[in-house]
Amino acid sequence: MASMLAAGCKSKSAAGEEAKKGAAYGALGGAVSGFFWGLFSGNPVERAAQGAVVGGATGATMGAVHGSSKDRDLKAEYGEVNYKGLMALVSRDYPKAKEYATQTAQDENPKYRHASAWLSVLVAKETLSNEEMTPYYQSLIDQDPDLSTIEDAKVEVRLAERDLKALRKQLNAR
Repeated sequence: MASMLAAGCKSKSAAGEEAKKGAAYGALGGAVSGFFWGLFSGNPVERAAQGAVVGGATGATMGAVHGSSKDRDLKAEYGEVNYKGLMALVSRDYPKAKEYATQTAQDENPKYRHASAWLSVLVAKETLSNEEMTPYYQSLIDQDPDLSTIEDAKVEVRLAERDLKALRKQLNAR
């Protein structure tokens, strides 16, 4: 309510700018949360597109400060830190994404560790050589019950990387 009152007191152009910013941040957050959910439940690109639409509409209305309920659920289930890490990954801020992934790698919550392993492997895939990937694949296998071999991990990481690239293209991420 306070943010709505503050926006009402601003000039029309300033309020419009805040709505645009909110829509952009909401779309990015919604798309990222959809992608993250999709990693664990199938079809990240479709879920990202749905999340971007919902997040953009929510962001335009509520501004960048308030996320959708899906974002809150995602943060609760996989951790605020992992969510921030995925946002950084989408923006190609690899040092920050890696830092966030490291923070939850040893968390007592298995879902946080699982998300951290995925975040770590995606950062590594985009920043390291193929020869350096084996420990990341193994860590992913250790955290993901659906993966049992390095080959399985490589296939799933390639699919996730493809979806991440599609998400970036969809969002015009740098």
